[in-house]
Amino acid sequence: MTGIQTFVINLKERKDRKENILKEFSIRKEFVVQVVEAIKHKVGGVGLWKTIRHIVRDLADPASDFILICEDDHQFTGNYSSQHLFAAITEAIEKKADILSGGVSWVQTIFRISSSLYWVDKFTGTQFIIIFKQLYPKILNSKFKEHDSADLKLCSLSKNKLVVFPFISIQKDFGYSDATKFNNEKGRVSKLFKNSVETFDILNSVTKYYQEAPRFNGSFKGMVNLTVPTYIINLPERVERLKHIKKQFQNKPEFDIKIVEACKNRVGALGLWKSIRKVIQMAIANEDDVIVIVEDDHHLM
Repeated sequence: MTGIQTFVINLKERKDRKENILKEFSIRKEFVVQVVEAIKHKVGGVGLWKTIRHIVRDLADPASDFILICEDDHQFTGNYSSQHLFAAITEAIEKKADILSGGVSWVQTIFRISSSLYWVDKFTGTQFIIIFKQLYPKILNSKFKEHDSADLKLCSLSKNKLVVFPFISIQKDFGYSDATKFNNEKGRVSKLFKNSVETFDILNSVTKYYQEAPRFNGSFKGMVNLTVPTYIINLPERVERLKHIKKQFQNKPEFDIKIVEACKNRVGALGLWKSIRKVIQMAIANEDDVIVIVEDDHHLM
């Protein structure tokens, strides 16, 4: 694989950021770096999107299968190596990915598809994203409104988005953001990435548990009165959801219902994972061979 065509987005007056990003890439010869002056707009997110479109339309080599777009607050982590990156890109191409992210500050719905790649539904963080050329037309033809954000817009344009984990890129916390006002707080970006890492770690812990758990080798044949332990996760204040879910299992004696109080967390996904772990601990204590885990918005068809 030859040098990666890399575009770094930087506002001309942000000299500290330009110095930071050029230092990040100075010893890494696998990247062919070009600093692109960011397009200014009263809404930072709009300016960022216009700059991304400019890169795709006017600067990307049409002969290349992908480009790397970085923001000037990108920072390599200790997990980065050129071999690791090239392997991830090769695997992403094999899996027909549209986007490969080096690290995300928030994520929704993730599935592990290999030892270091994860499929995601939504993510935030555009400090290090590889965009494959099949996505170019959608980027150029999309409509972008002032309330949109570049990362979530990219997510909406693709069904095949991958993230490298452990992350090879995070955002350096400058205490301010040119793309979104929500990150104009010292320490906020670092906290977001820390929470995101925890989300991936929880998923890996659950995966490891089930990989190492004893396998069920029995048979259900002849079990006419079988009931399945069914754990329903519900927040106590969600009375209407509790009423709904109980109705869903009404007159279905094959399910042995247990209501489990959900664990609360400022990050919803973490709260859900902690609730699932709570259910697993209950199942172990009850010596359940197999269980069903249900959220309170489940609907039987």
